[in-house]
Amino acid sequence: MVKLNAVLTMTRNVVQFIEPAQMERLQSLVNLTVPEELDKSEDGYSAFLKETGAEIAITGWGAPKLTEKVYSENPQLKYMAHLTGTVRQMLDKACIEKGLTVTNWGGLIGPTVAEGALMAILSCLRRTTHIAFLMHHEKGWQSRDEKSLFKQTVGLHGFGIIAQNLVKLLAPFNCRVSTYSPHAPDAVLEEFGVHRAPDLKTLYAENHVISCHASKTDANYRIVNAEILGEMEDGAVFVNTARGAVVDTDALIAELKSGRI
Repeated sequence: MVKLNAVLTMTRNVVQFIEPAQMERLQSLVNLTVPEELDKSEDGYSAFLKETGAEIAITGWGAPKLTEKVYSENPQLKYMAHLTGTVRQMLDKACIEKGLTVTNWGGLIGPTVAEGALMAILSCLRRTTHIAFLMHHEKGWQSRDEKSLFKQTVGLHGFGIIAQNLVKLLAPFNCRVSTYSPHAPDAVLEEFGVHRAPDLKTLYAENHVISCHASKTDANYRIVNAEILGEMEDGAVFVNTARGAVVDTDALIAELKSGRI
């Protein structure tokens, strides 16, 4: 079997997520180059692809962007396998239009990230860290501060694959679930039994639990700001499994310091 030339261009800490057995399998399929250091400039990345004769670029978090210029200088490159999330910031659209095959993990990660969101929601409602501290240090076994997820109001900021998986996990709790997701078709919301919030303020104001799944776009940069967070009721829960850039960190810290949410 003729092996194709492939390169791994993600950061070292991300490469560590690839289990040894998976790495061994990958190396049996392709001639794999894993650089110790990589010049991520446009010229540096282009030179690296040329030098290795890369026909496959295996990318992830921390990988350099594949620009139209880099792709045009490397006609041998046929496939970009992005192992993590969205490819929106990872390459120019022109690369796909000119014939490059691109894949990412699609919906594969949805169930496990949704599981993490559910864990965080339950942990906040049941105040697991707070209760554990009281139990071990202040004999606080009679605390009644925690709340239940059963029949709770849950708002989903965004309604992509992860949010859709979370709805399935919430089903046994009989929650009233609503979402603000301008691009989600009515038919999809109806399929999942989810109500549509008319705007973001309403979503944050009318739900005790908010789970953020908004995509990282220019329009969503710090869209969860002081005004939006200020709409949340006292004692509400905010869980973010989206990108950090979606939230105004200073505004969130201010709310947390106040103890209101």
